[in-house]
Amino acid sequence: NGPLHRRGGAGAAARSSHRGGALETALTRPPVQIDVLSAALRGTWLVALLHATGGAWFLAVFGTHLGASRQRIRWWSLGALAVGAVALAAFYLLESARMAGAWLGVFDAELRGLVWDANRRAILARAGGLALLASGIVGRGFLAVAATAAGTAALTLSFALTGHTADLPLESRALVALHVLVAACWAGSRAPLALVTIHEDGATAGEIVARFTVLATFVVPLIAVAGLALAYLLGVRTETLVRPYGLLLLAKIGGFGLLMLLAALNKWRLGPRLAADPTARRAFVTSVAVEGLLIAGVLAVTATLTTFFSPEA
Repeated sequence: NGPLHRRGGAGAAARSSHRGGALETALTRPPVQIDVLSAALRGTWLVALLHATGGAWFLAVFGTHLGASRQRIRWWSLGALAVGAVALAAFYLLESARMAGAWLGVFDAELRGLVWDANRRAILARAGGLALLASGIVGRGFLAVAATAAGTAALTLSFALTGHTADLPLESRALVALHVLVAACWAGSRAPLALVTIHEDGATAGEIVARFTVLATFVVPLIAVAGLALAYLLGVRTETLVRPYGLLLLAKIGGFGLLMLLAALNKWRLGPRLAADPTARRAFVTSVAVEGLLIAGVLAVTATLTTFFSPEA
């Protein structure tokens, strides 16, 4: 039994050593996987927070006109806010691993401190904005509208307080805030519009969609104006468009163009028929769902753009 026992012990030790080496390799693998996960988390919290912000504003503007869809929009917005908060926390936690170039960097207190120092203002603005937005979603009346406005302002301004935009001139940071603000209020309203169309009567749905369309007609072009002006101020030129940053930027612009085509279809063809035509209501919901997928794609491109590339390289 002695030799067999010793051989078994050696084999167990070898297996333990192999598992330990595999674990160490997994924890210290090249940072590209970390970057990919970081981009995925960034895209997730971008999509989620835009939905939460858009839902909160939809409730603030149209809440008094809503019936059966009001509570559903509230729960949708709170769910999006919760997903965004979790993804945002995980994103910042992963930043220390990105700095270390290894998964073990997540446990490095010094690196986490550096991440906090570099992003403190943005983190505090986003945490406060999320809390205020949640209060606006569950509340009613003037206080809810005020909380929604304050939360939206904090979340919007946070984008001008972090990354390369924090070092830009004031006018460039104002463009960042405007770009995010309009995108959140417009793009984040896709789900509420669908819920209104499904759960409200035709007349109510038609009236709300018509009012929303009037507002969107004036504010949505600001997304393109602010985005193009910001790209120019960041140094995007004709030669940039043949590099990865420029190609992704063109993909983002193309996605926005498709969104505008669908928005035009909703405004001129489907929206006016919602009150009397059940077929138009189903088509409108489908169109809004496709818009939501396109918006998610545009935000995925944005997350990839800001994680891996810059206009200079």
